[in-house]
Amino acid sequence: TWYLSAKDYLSKALPVIEEHYGSLNKFKADTPLPPNYHPEDDQSEFLKDDEISLYQSFIGTLHWAVELGRIELTFGVSLMSRFTTAPRIDHMQKLLWMFTYIKRHLNSKLVFDAFTRDWSHITFLNHDWTDFYPGAYEAIPPNAPAPRGRAVQINMFCDAAHANDHVTR
Repeated sequence: TWYLSAKDYLSKALPVIEEHYGSLNKFKADTPLPPNYHPEDDQSEFLKDDEISLYQSFIGTLHWAVELGRIELTFGVSLMSRFTTAPRIDHMQKLLWMFTYIKRHLNSKLVFDAFTRDWSHITFLNHDWTDFYPGAYEAIPPNAPAPRGRAVQINMFCDAAHANDHVTR
């Protein structure tokens, strides 16, 4: 078993953020962003120029956290990145929410192990996507090397909010 962790990086970044905005303990952040949050609906004041630079820097810090294995932040970071040129006060508050979440879950890591999981006891929905992807198939190159070693099982669970933008959808 091995893992990826952003703990060292984030342990150094969090005090810098708290230098600018005070303690990150002001939110009860159990998720990377508040449920049902729609930044496109925000009508708060725009940030001042120096705060815009901080916002952009914080987005960069969050992008690095994702690169270092904090994949649960991916959606929130992408969502908030849309506003780097003209962020609003509440957008910055939501970045601070994200950093509070990180501080509360600093030891989170992406774990890789060699065990195969048995999911046969769970009934998953099976969808037929041929209407959306007619003729789709997995293209395997004819000169692909023969598989070696044990098979790999990838387990991933996600919660998707497709087409959930209040402004563009």
